[in-house]
Amino acid sequence: MAIADKVCAEHDERIGGATVLESSKLKEADAIRKLSKALGAKFLHFYVYGAVEGEALVMYLSHPAMVQEFKGQKEVILEEMRVIYAKEKLKGMVTFRDVRVALKPKPAPVKESKEAYRDKASGNFDIRCEDAQLKKIFEKIQQTIREGHDGNRADGI
Repeated sequence: MAIADKVCAEHDERIGGATVLESSKLKEADAIRKLSKALGAKFLHFYVYGAVEGEALVMYLSHPAMVQEFKGQKEVILEEMRVIYAKEKLKGMVTFRDVRVALKPKPAPVKESKEAYRDKASGNFDIRCEDAQLKKIFEKIQQTIREGHDGNRADGI
């Protein structure tokens, strides 16, 4: 037995003996894909995905006008879904009582996290100032940087 076969067999045992291809979620997704063909070419261009939520099959579309148009053609589409449901024998794969469409939810905006900037300066620089007062100010700055680099400063910078 190959290693891949052994891994697959162990996985199948963990999910209750059924193979991955026989899992109920995969069957449900396949059934929803087949039912989505009832939407027709006009709607399929904007079809994103479908999901069973509670007792309703929700078909997510990417365009708000198509959501409104579905409401006007709902009976025709439902009749086509009934034909596909019977023809493809989807009874054991997916069960729902209502069909509705919704606009595809927009992803939540990504918040940019600003990490504190940590200065990695060591304070090793030449002071070439000839003015004595200005040179003392630069030396204080240099000392402050060195203390911060060593982690000795009280404010933790």
